[in-house]
Amino acid sequence: MPVAEGVLSVLAIIFSEERTGKLLGKALVALSIHEQLIVGMVSSLDGEANDGPLVPELLKRVHTLTESLVIFLTDSQYSDLTTTRNILDYGSNFVMRYHPKVHFHVRRITVTRDGKPDLILVTSLLDSSKFSGSAILEIYALR
Repeated sequence: MPVAEGVLSVLAIIFSEERTGKLLGKALVALSIHEQLIVGMVSSLDGEANDGPLVPELLKRVHTLTESLVIFLTDSQYSDLTTTRNILDYGSNFVMRYHPKVHFHVRRITVTRDGKPDLILVTSLLDSSKFSGSAILEIYALR
């Protein structure tokens, strides 16, 4: 299986009026990295709304379309107990950048970088014989 197959990147898109910069709304999308297609989307007319409340509906929409292995690739703003539990409840997995606000027990991969903060990822992909640390980093690099 190519590393990108089954990987969905969660992205927030904010719509604003070009002239005034007024926020018009927000969409949270699941982008299939392999196919380069949006496979799920939810929206809010409030461009300043937190993404968190949109996540459950996005997960529901994605999972009505596919029963295959899905790995959600997210940034640290989604690194919370509610989002990770919702992803796991659908039988999917995640690779996300770690956020220190949350302490939970998952596989953690740390990359020490010269002159930069450490890159810390957390994932529910616990089987290191199937998903090596390098494979997890490859998945994260797709975002």
